[in-house]
Amino acid sequence: MSSTSYIQLAPSNHPSNSTISYRDGNPVVNFILGEQDRFLIGSSVRLVGNISVYKTSDGAGFGNVPLATDDLNISPKLGVYGILDQITLSSQKTKNVIESVRHYGRFLASYLPNVSSKQEALGHMSATSGMVPNVSLQQKTFPANVNGSASADR
Repeated sequence: MSSTSYIQLAPSNHPSNSTISYRDGNPVVNFILGEQDRFLIGSSVRLVGNISVYKTSDGAGFGNVPLATDDLNISPKLGVYGILDQITLSSQKTKNVIESVRHYGRFLASYLPNVSSKQEALGHMSATSGMVPNVSLQQKTFPANVNGSASADR
């Protein structure tokens, strides 16, 4: 008899200020899944969260929410997938690396166009990851997404 379990994991190195950032926080996120007498189905793993982009002139702390006229430097081809650089799966018990994907964004930039249609890119992938067909559209739609951009949500 087989059974399926669903679990949710919080980062094991979640900082006290709740900031995971290249500039003002910790750029590495660790998840620890304890050893169990089960198998992990890799294709079922999902990384879910909110991303908030702020502009700041002095680099100190959170800045203001970007406007549609501001220049954003996030890849329209990858959307939020572009913020991931490397994914490493390793055994907690033996410390052996099971799999390591370096340059994750570069991998997805060549992989995603081959497995998804233009309709998917404009529909589902645009809504879930911010992927759009060109820079101009990306600069107009990404700042307009208010998820997490209100000062009360910071």
